[in-house]
Amino acid sequence: MNGYSSHADPINLESSPHQVRATVRKSVPAGVALYECREISPERKSARQADRCAALAYDVHKLQTALTQAQAELARCRTEIPQHGRMVSDLRGVVDAQHREIVKYKALLDGVELEKGDLERQKCELSKDRDRLIKVVRRYQSPTSGPQSVIDSLRREVQHLEQTIAQQDQRGHREKATLEQEVDDLKRDLVRERNDNRRCRDALTAANNRCAVLEGEKEDLSRAVHNARQNAEDARRRAEDSMNTSEATVREFEDRLQQALTQGSSQQEDLDDVRAECERLYQQNRDKQAQIDELNMRLRHFKDLSDSQSHSLQRAREALLDAQQKRKNIENVQRLEHMNMRSRARESSPERRCVYCGQVCRGCSPSRRANDRLRSSTEGRIQAPPPYSR
Repeated sequence: MNGYSSHADPINLESSPHQVRATVRKSVPAGVALYECREISPERKSARQADRCAALAYDVHKLQTALTQAQAELARCRTEIPQHGRMVSDLRGVVDAQHREIVKYKALLDGVELEKGDLERQKCELSKDRDRLIKVVRRYQSPTSGPQSVIDSLRREVQHLEQTIAQQDQRGHREKATLEQEVDDLKRDLVRERNDNRRCRDALTAANNRCAVLEGEKEDLSRAVHNARQNAEDARRRAEDSMNTSEATVREFEDRLQQALTQGSSQQEDLDDVRAECERLYQQNRDKQAQIDELNMRLRHFKDLSDSQSHSLQRAREALLDAQQKRKNIENVQRLEHMNMRSRARESSPERRCVYCGQVCRGCSPSRRANDRLRSSTEGRIQAPPPYSR
């Protein structure tokens, strides 16, 4: 079969598009690529389809990566939600305990207030008894009082009652100070418990807000996962359809390639002739190109010579114009000198013949002499050459 195998290499559809194209190009002989150019067009189509399949596979890979990341984020949120729920439960337990403590302190404060009221009432009653006894003693101390023994007994009773009242007052003051200190401590504890309760409520509110945010993120991630799954499913379905189409196209191309390989042996001689003709035309083209390069070099050389000659001619023209100007200046100077000499000679010898009229005179009119000088200068002028044009 002239060095060509009749069996093509199998094409792996899971490889990259570049590998697929390289495998296809390796399996196609050069003769088929030159002579059967219309039969190779499905190769390009299969290459494009392979590229599209690779692009779809890459898109599916990206979607799967995004889906994996979304699932990981969703799992993290799911693990965080129970933790936040436990935190909320703990905070609620702390708030309930603080509330119970506050209720207990309020009950203690109410009891202290009641006890304080009882002590105040007892103090008032003792003061009333003291005043009543003082009145009785004063009544018995009057001149109309009874025996002295009764008065002494009553006086001792009054002293005893005064001591009792003083002790009750001291005990009442001590209990009052103690109760006031306890009330102040309870008030401070109540303020501290209220602050703790407020902080717990703020923390509970923040935790509830965080839970709401996490719930929203969970819903967003669920929607994103659903959309990613839908997109991945669509991409997978499109990839499967494209792969099926590509497999059918590749099978068709392999069949046509097998047919082309079987026909390649009969077309090898024509291919050799075509190659020889191409080589001859290529050699002829190289010769023509060499001639064109040589002509271009000669043309550039002639152009350089023409430029140099143009510059030389321009310089010669400028030198000629300078020489003509110098000559004209010299002629004008000589003419003026000659006229001066003639005028001096005419003044010195007025009887000579005039060069203009041929008679003995003192000279012709000035207008005639001026016309003659103009005519002579016009006849002797040298015309300048026209400007050089390339």
